[in-house]
This record gives sequence, C-alpha cells and structure tokens, in this order.
Amino acid sequence: MNLNALRERISPGNAVAYLRTDARPDAVAGLTVAIMGVPQAMAYAIIADLPPVYGLYTAIVTCTVAALVGSSNHLVTGPTNALCMVILSLTAHLSDRYQINVLEIVLLLTFLTGLIQICFGLLRLGGIVRYVSNSVIVGFTAGAGILIATNQIKNVFGYDFGDNEGHVETYYEVVVETIRNMPHTNPNALILAAITVVVVVVGPKINKRIPAALLGIVLAGGLADCYGTLRHGQSVLATDSRLSSKPE
Repeated sequence: MNLNALRERISPGNAVAYLRTDARPDAVAGLTVAIMGVPQAMAYAIIADLPPVYGLYTAIVTCTVAALVGSSNHLVTGPTNALCMVILSLTAHLSDRYQINVLEIVLLLTFLTGLIQICFGLLRLGGIVRYVSNSVIVGFTAGAGILIATNQIKNVFGYDFGDNEGHVETYYEVVVETIRNMPHTNPNALILAAITVVVVVVGPKINKRIPAALLGIVLAGGLADCYGTLRHGQSVLATDSRLSSKPE
C-alpha cells in the first residue's frame, strides 16, 4: 500500500463513515480474535522456548502493522506453529554454544527474515510458492505437529532436561530425554495440565461461545498462583522468570 492510499484511508471523512457503519462489528471481531489470540500467542512463544510475554508482543505488533499497511484480508500475521518450531530448532543450541542471549539470536533471525522477505517482494518472487507441491506442505506441517507435541510433553509433566537442556537438538534426543526424565514428573504441573485440557475440550461442547482456551489459561494460572502463595508465601507471578520479559 502506498502513502496516498494510506492517507485516504485515514482521512477524517472516511473515519467518520467508518465509525458509523463498521466500527462496532469490527470491535466485536477484534475482541473475539483477541480472546483466542492471547493464549495462542503465549503458546507459540513457549513452543519457541521463549518467555510467553514475547508471544503477546509479536501478536500485537504484527497485527497492528498488517492492519495499517497490509493489502490482504486473509493473510496470516504473527507467529505460527511451524514458524515457532523452526525458530526453536535453529536457536535452541546456539545460546549455550556461543554464550549469547537467546533473545538476541531470535531478534537477529527475525530481522534477517524480514529483510529477505522485503527483497522477495521487491523482486516479485512471491510466485515461486506455486511450485511447492501440496505433498511437501502436508509433510512439513505434519512433521512440525509431531515435533511440537513431543517437545511439549516435558512441560505437561513439569520437568526439564537438566544439564542436557541446551544440548538436545534432534528428535531422537528429545524422545530419549523425555522418557528418561519421566520419574521427575511434577504431579502439580500434571494436574494443572489435565485441568486445562478438560476446560479446552469440554468448554466448547457446553457452549460454543465460551472462550475455552482463554478460560483454561486464566484458571490454570490462578490455581498455580494460589498454590504458590499458600505453599511458599509468594505469588508465582512475581517469582517465575518465564512469565516476565527478563529470562534467566
């Protein structure tokens, strides 16, 4: 979109007409997407092994930019399952190997990706995706789904890979470490995961309007915070670095 088109879109006359006709349905649509987008964005960040708050940052910035200058009503903006899985596979081992903060690595990777995409756009190379077969896309998506599910088992059972956390690179190593650490399962984390799954699965069956994913996040977070306060005398939200923008 050029600057003239952007100025025309935000002109006072168009703004008044928009407020009269489309503002209310757009607000409802935005609220609906936001309700689903909050837990989804947090989950994407966890898949990429980043603090959940960065998933929210990414969702907010990309959606805002796309709404202002985007030219497609159907283009997916923000993080996706496959993209976060690729980020994890590319950056997981680099932090320990080069002693660099993982956030700096992800920021550099994001910058380079955007630069390459800009070059593709300027050179009109977007049409090459037509030559990517459906079999390749299905295989990549299915493989990413398996990798994501396997990598999240440790979070469901409430343990990590200890000293091997930064050295597990292949799918085989992830499976081996997951099985080997099963005796270290945290029953509290497992109960919270089970409650979240039940809420997400059962909620829509009771009423399709229930924001089950968001409700599951709020309920599990509230229970975890209450448990931490009762047992340790301090809120989990105040002590867990994974919930903040300052990772360990």
